[in-house]
Amino acid sequence: MPGTVGERGSFAVEFMLLGPVEVRIGGSVAPLGGAKQRALLGLLLLHANEVVSRDRLIDELWAEDSTPGARHRLETQISRLRKTLDLNGQLVSGRGGYSLEVDPMLIDAYRFERLLEEGRREAAAGQTAQAAQTLREALSLWRGGALADLAYERFAHSEIERLDRSCE
Repeated sequence: MPGTVGERGSFAVEFMLLGPVEVRIGGSVAPLGGAKQRALLGLLLLHANEVVSRDRLIDELWAEDSTPGARHRLETQISRLRKTLDLNGQLVSGRGGYSLEVDPMLIDAYRFERLLEEGRREAAAGQTAQAAQTLREALSLWRGGALADLAYERFAHSEIERLDRSCE
């Protein structure tokens, strides 16, 4: 499982949530916009391959201001995210919302959870050396607190708690 990432042209792409939100293309950190763009990307990654309604995105990102202007701000952030990360084919609109269509193995939190499950199965089967190696690999994906730069966002609280608890 190590090194399992997607390809954009000849560049490997990884989405990172186990620490500050990052996107790595070919091993380099891609530039992301400000706090709202990071929050939007984080929310879409937490619900990868699912349609997240426009209303929910607006509520989660602009709860304090869900006026008609919030819809325009969402559309602007979606457009910027598509351009910044070249996500035209992956960030799709439909059924009243948006979906980020990515292989879950591109997302470090997903890979962590799969490795954690695998390590626990190995341990239960008495394969302690292999389990230890697999669990070390899982823990090596962490670069700080989960969704570290989104700790102030309401939608991130339960995911941060869930991911942190999984390390116990």
